[in-house]
Amino acid sequence: QLAELFSEGGEQSAAIDLYEILIEQDPRNQELYYKQAFFHVKAEDIKGALKVYESLEDRIGLSEEVVRRKHALYLGMGDFKAAGKELMRLTEAFPDNVDYRLQLASFYEQIDDQKAALEVYRQVLQLDSDQPKAKLAIAGGNTRTNDEVTYLNALKPVFEDPTASIDLKVGKILPLLEQLVNRPDPSLAAALLELTDILERVHSDDAKSFAAAGDVLMNTNRYAEA
Repeated sequence: QLAELFSEGGEQSAAIDLYEILIEQDPRNQELYYKQAFFHVKAEDIKGALKVYESLEDRIGLSEEVVRRKHALYLGMGDFKAAGKELMRLTEAFPDNVDYRLQLASFYEQIDDQKAALEVYRQVLQLDSDQPKAKLAIAGGNTRTNDEVTYLNALKPVFEDPTASIDLKVGKILPLLEQLVNRPDPSLAAALLELTDILERVHSDDAKSFAAAGDVLMNTNRYAEA
């Protein structure tokens, strides 16, 4: 309670010092480390927070929760290399865990490193050949290396898969739908409509299928059909 009062009064260093005492008294209590790191962050001392998490890892070993917290701090600092290394630690420690690899791939997509993301998705498919998100990512490849229509045509087999998430599918075509708004292209519109036709058929009970189709029609001036 005293530490909280210090923190509310802007005395983060005093709160940090109090938690140092608490950790010495109860070094196995992980919540104490998390709270001390939080006060470091409030003091804008990110390196101090990272040191607290490293101290905790020295005591308990690799922890998914600690990795996630360190990853978030590195991400906030703009240190993408270090942020990626944190997630890689999980994939190296648990090489058969598909979820950890998907998280790493999503991170690479987030920082726009498509080459690294595709490589991780390939690793995912080696572990689970039916993983929908990885199949969808690999199917189209990278729109920067393929023309848009070829990219969209390559997505058809995965769009036909009813087990693949409709959110993932719609997420794949949204950037090109936005491109269609700014640069009308009949061949691109036709390829998008083919995919939305598949969505309407495969996911006939989901309104997102029809919303996507309506968006494509609207942006190709086919208002009555939209």
